[in-house]
Amino acid sequence: WTSNVDGCFERAGFDRARVYTSQGEMDKLQCPSCESTWNCVEQLEAISANSAPGGVLKDMSLAPACPHCGNTTILPNLRGGDWFNHKPYEPTQQRLLEWLDDSVERKLKVAVVEVGVGGNTPVVTHIPAMAWASAVAAAGGHATYIRINPDLGAAHNGRGSNRDGRALQTTTEGLTRFDWAAGWRALGPVAGAVVELRNKAASRATEAGEPGLSRREGELGADGEIAGDATAKAHYQQRYTSILHSLRTPR
Repeated sequence: WTSNVDGCFERAGFDRARVYTSQGEMDKLQCPSCESTWNCVEQLEAISANSAPGGVLKDMSLAPACPHCGNTTILPNLRGGDWFNHKPYEPTQQRLLEWLDDSVERKLKVAVVEVGVGGNTPVVTHIPAMAWASAVAAAGGHATYIRINPDLGAAHNGRGSNRDGRALQTTTEGLTRFDWAAGWRALGPVAGAVVELRNKAASRATEAGEPGLSRREGELGADGEIAGDATAKAHYQQRYTSILHSLRTPR
């Protein structure tokens, strides 16, 4: 789940079908006339190879046009307004939503690692992700939210790390949060620890014949289920769902 549009996750080895790019992708163009989208890498490479210094195209037959309807007024498939065509990303977003809902209903133990999210477009990542983590905690699961960003200190008036450089920990309504004013190098030990924990959990689950993600150990309600706050759960669940649905443009 990323607001990046440069395909870095795919180039790093992530399965493209499992990465929700909420802001679109730079390798696509879209037609505002017939609403089609297409991969434009080869098209742009041909334009670059046939352009004079200064960016003047020498072969106008290569000028971008919609391959479906011929329209020459085309746009990048990047979010910049309600004209943005989100349809190529909707199947991945829907699978993400289904997984988010499932983790809430099953009261799972989950962790969110948020890396480098700034204040320009928090609605496409940070706000719905925080709402989801809060929904898991309200349902009776266990949620940890880790923010890694060198700008956190300035953004929160110095609230971002302890003086010794460790992340600042807070717990609100069952959601444990760590704000860490650190750069990319902080990901190394974090990723290593995550992989180690996942491997240990998977090993235990294999031995016990149970799913790898465990539920929170807490007080049981009258029905034998882990106690939670149904009102808060519904509030946060509606919040992240409505935000993600609002990204489905054009409307």
